[in-house]
Amino acid sequence: MQRLGIYSFLFCLFSLWPLATDSIRFWQIDSAIEIKVQKNSPPFQAFQQAQPVHQILAKNPITFQRTANLSVDILSHQNIQSAKKIVLLEPIVVKKFKNLDIQQPASAEPLDLSWVSTLPLRQQIRLEEAQSRFAIFDQPPLESPVSRRPSEPVAPSKVEIVKTAHGYEIHGPWEIAGGLGWTNDHSIDLRHSVEGSTRESGVLSVKDGTYNINIASLAGILIAKMYDKAGNILGEGSLALQEEFLQAGLAPKLIIRPQVNFIRGTAPNSYDGGKNKNPVEGLSAKALQNDSPFEKGPDDTLQLSNMNRNSQTVARFEADHFAKSNMLLISGKDFKAPVFPEKMIKALKEIVSEQLSYDLNNPQLPLIWGQVLMDSRPVTGAQVEIEGESDAKVVYFDILNLPDTNLKETSANGYFAIIGAQEGFHALVARRGGQYYAHNVASLEAGTVSIVNLESSLKTKNVPLRVFDAFTGTPEAAELELQSLEEPLKIDAKGWTSVLLPQVSRLSLMQVNPANQGYLPAQYFYNDDQDFIHVPLVSEDWLLQILQPKWSQIDAEKGTVIGFVQDENFEVYLAGNEAFSPQNITYFDPHGNLSREGIKGGGFIINNVDPDTHEIVIYGKQTERLTSRLLPVDQKSVSIILFQEN
Repeated sequence: MQRLGIYSFLFCLFSLWPLATDSIRFWQIDSAIEIKVQKNSPPFQAFQQAQPVHQILAKNPITFQRTANLSVDILSHQNIQSAKKIVLLEPIVVKKFKNLDIQQPASAEPLDLSWVSTLPLRQQIRLEEAQSRFAIFDQPPLESPVSRRPSEPVAPSKVEIVKTAHGYEIHGPWEIAGGLGWTNDHSIDLRHSVEGSTRESGVLSVKDGTYNINIASLAGILIAKMYDKAGNILGEGSLALQEEFLQAGLAPKLIIRPQVNFIRGTAPNSYDGGKNKNPVEGLSAKALQNDSPFEKGPDDTLQLSNMNRNSQTVARFEADHFAKSNMLLISGKDFKAPVFPEKMIKALKEIVSEQLSYDLNNPQLPLIWGQVLMDSRPVTGAQVEIEGESDAKVVYFDILNLPDTNLKETSANGYFAIIGAQEGFHALVARRGGQYYAHNVASLEAGTVSIVNLESSLKTKNVPLRVFDAFTGTPEAAELELQSLEEPLKIDAKGWTSVLLPQVSRLSLMQVNPANQGYLPAQYFYNDDQDFIHVPLVSEDWLLQILQPKWSQIDAEKGTVIGFVQDENFEVYLAGNEAFSPQNITYFDPHGNLSREGIKGGGFIINNVDPDTHEIVIYGKQTERLTSRLLPVDQKSVSIILFQEN
């Protein structure tokens, strides 16, 4: 016990500063404190208004039948007319419980609500959100993820929609942001896109900051792109056409921001609470299987240029006196990958080994460090699992950031660690109240800390999902297993459905088993934040026929990767594997016929891929930019990936 106390002190010394709580300190208060407020202060008014609710709750105790669902119901815009005039505090999320029977007064005096309509629209929406969060609802049974309605987009603004003889006319505001400038040499193109297929075009007015477009259906997205005189894309923006919010005039403004063609972020010292106050000296950061080093930018940011949107890679970080670490990155969102002192990781393993009476001190043992989050905020009460690794030890941290093997779920800081899992590609899942909450994937390496956050979001959207023959486009039936859904998803012969997904950018796996036995069952990949998910099926006969000239050179025990590239002519290679023979790569055209090179709309087949975690890289011959995809390859497996702007 004396040794355990020493280890705890050392770990506390090295990790007392939280990683993502903005350097908040926790102090124990041993004596009573008195708080005085003015009666006209907003907190006191809110407290006074809450008293009737507390009195009702005292008479009607709540029966806890299950863990609260964190989703927040959205009041219709019309329901704002029943709102009382309240002080507009920042909205908070409250737990909701089923079967809460609250008796309302039999009658009430009519309220003067004329003041509501005089508020600016943004404040009206804030009031509506506050009502929905402070109110207590009867919670219905949990709905299927396929049928739940999407969450309301943020930053609502006035968008007008008019039904016409041939569809709809949409008129709304737009703006340029993120440091983009406008000159007479620039142009902006507005298009309607449905599942990657361009439809109608529209018009933007620079003078009054509005756009206008006529479309046949309220499906897909509006995409605006800004070009320079040479035709290079400077910026872009998109707007999802969610009918219920368009009809209510609540769709967000169309904002054009600089094009994201890089992966960017920071790797701060974990002592700094994620602030990067004291940058780690001599830090080395590399990606694409260590083929590409990050460049140093202002404020010690790290940037990997020339990467297309939605590119995926495992970044690796090294520095003297710090443990090696890695993190799966996706372009389009700035990353924060804290690096940990070697002493801190050593102390963590010693404390856990002592508490469990189980030796986990091997410095080569991979370690996962992560946090369970809801819209970037820590989540308490979550249980973390690493699939297929029953011997791995999951450890949670108390509010002082000390590991405690007696904890069975995350505390208020949301932190967890996993020690003892095998090297390789792994899927992680967080559950709350026994139900799926979030997931992610990790690539574990010897002697390395893998940073993996398990995040969910209240912001959701319905994503079209389509299953079809890769070359004829014929709809097909199939059964799909998506990481984001607990139950298998059955697609009928129409080959189409929609799934409700949180707006979280992460790599997710999908196993597809076609109903027609002539098609190959395969592993697919998607991002939960995509605008659509396409599942092109490939027949076994086609694969055997196109590979027939190389059949004698193919090792059936290794993996096969099939890719479809939609946007430009290309070349493909495996990152970090210069010894891999180009003879293992076969190109095909949009009709599935053999091709000497990578053609827009066609694709590739890579045979003889060793079982491991790989990064497949596409080099675009027109843009001269790279697009990478991370994928695990198993023995005798078939993996299908799509390279398409989405």
